Amino acid sequence: MSRWINRFFALMTFGPVLIWLGAIVAVMVLGGIYDCKIDEAGAYPRDFHGADIGKTAAMLGFLAAWGPVLLGPIVLVSAGAWGLLALIGYLRRRARLYDP
Repeated sequence: MSRWINRFFALMTFGPVLIWLGAIVAVMVLGGIYDCKIDEAGAYPRDFHGADIGKTAAMLGFLAAWGPVLLGPIVLVSAGAWGLLALIGYLRRRARLYDP
C-alpha cells in the first residue's frame, strides 16, 4: 500500500479521536480552571480574556459528551477499510511470492 493511502486512513481513523479528546480537555480546563458553567441546557455568558466564549464552551461540551456517537462511525468505517486494504495488499504480496 502506498504511503499516502496509509496517511489518509491514519488521519481518518485517529483524527476524530484526537478532536474528541481535545474537546474533553478544553471542557475540563474551561470548567475547572476558568470556572465556566458548561452543560447541555444551553450557553452561559462567560468572559475569557475579553471575549464571550459561552457558545463555544457549550459546543465543546456537546462534542465532548456526544463525540463517540457522532465520530464513532467515521472511525469504525475508516479503520475497517484500512484493515481490509492492508489485508488485500498482504495477500497480493504473498501470492506473488509463491507464484511459480
